[in-house]
Amino acid sequence: MSEISGDIVFADGRALEKVAAAAYDFLNDAFEEAPVNEQLSDDIDHLLRFATEGFDQMRTVLLWLFTGCYLTTGKNNEDLLNRHADEAMSMMDNDDLPPITPGMALFYSATKCVFSYQIGPLALYPKDWLAELMRLKGMEQAASDVENIEMLNMGTYKYEFSAPDRLLLTRTNGRQIELPAEDLNMTDEMLREHDGCIATSFIFYQQGWHLNGMVFPVEGIAKRWEQFCNDDPENLKPGTQTLTAEMALDRTCGQRIAYFADREQMKDFLVEKLKFPRNMLGFVDERGGDLPTIFIDELEPKNCLQFFFCYSLFIADPDNPFYDAKKAKKKAINLLCDAEAVTTHAINYLLEHNFLPDIEHDDTFSRHNTPQQTRADIDFVMRFWRRENY
Repeated sequence: MSEISGDIVFADGRALEKVAAAAYDFLNDAFEEAPVNEQLSDDIDHLLRFATEGFDQMRTVLLWLFTGCYLTTGKNNEDLLNRHADEAMSMMDNDDLPPITPGMALFYSATKCVFSYQIGPLALYPKDWLAELMRLKGMEQAASDVENIEMLNMGTYKYEFSAPDRLLLTRTNGRQIELPAEDLNMTDEMLREHDGCIATSFIFYQQGWHLNGMVFPVEGIAKRWEQFCNDDPENLKPGTQTLTAEMALDRTCGQRIAYFADREQMKDFLVEKLKFPRNMLGFVDERGGDLPTIFIDELEPKNCLQFFFCYSLFIADPDNPFYDAKKAKKKAINLLCDAEAVTTHAINYLLEHNFLPDIEHDDTFSRHNTPQQTRADIDFVMRFWRRENY
């Protein structure tokens, strides 16, 4: 005799449910009593204490989370490391930088990745995984230090001595940081021969700044400082060479999302509403797929215009003439996984406006859930599949 649950149809449902619960309880008790647990707990305690000893030690633990912990590592992480190692090797084309060896490239990649990407099934940054582990062990101050980590990405700096053994570095965007002169790993002679550097990144940890990665001394930077500042994308004033979300929404009279039958219709919208020069729209034809959509992302300061294709069939927006309930019921769930096509910000916007009912009612999620539980489950699915692109 079959029984229909809220989720699937199966035989002898209640009996199977009881057997499964009993098996789980048995395995759960066995796991808690496993002799290896004590050793593993001691190993984790040692790692957490090691991370509190200084910046280098903390970064070593983050690297373990990125490459060695079975829960948080994987092929995605390996691909990221390889991609940024290749990126570092390409720096050899920069006339301002010395040749970079494969070993240096791997070091650069590791030091960048462990602070830049969300990993594991919950799509958390390595520092957030570490902070939660510390909290589980009652290490509240250490967890706070890790949570408050800040990263400055690659940039150009001029420097001066603020004390005999300390340097004040000024970035091309005006940001200033101070750290011990020895942290730049340059001799006193090198420091005084140069007046600036290009650094791959700096990290703020335990109330101080630390070089993270590599630094390249630059001669005569003060003479070219204005040029370096003008070339820094962070110094572009909104509205000069960038389109802000505020500007875009003003031009569309508040319309955040628009749906089109084809690329030509979208080009007309870009030209007439958003004031794009038509000769700059070649990128539209490079994208694959039909039924283009434009989304204006207020949470993205630099790339506020997002384009995606084909998925308007699944968006139950009253203003969307292309919604297909039959197709949405079968395939709308794919939106959660396709981070390269549709950003998490766009998905959350559509969910908040109840434009994705077919996802919320998909058999992936229990019909016994409250709306809040379903939304939490959807967020978990996105974190699991999107990882670094969450």
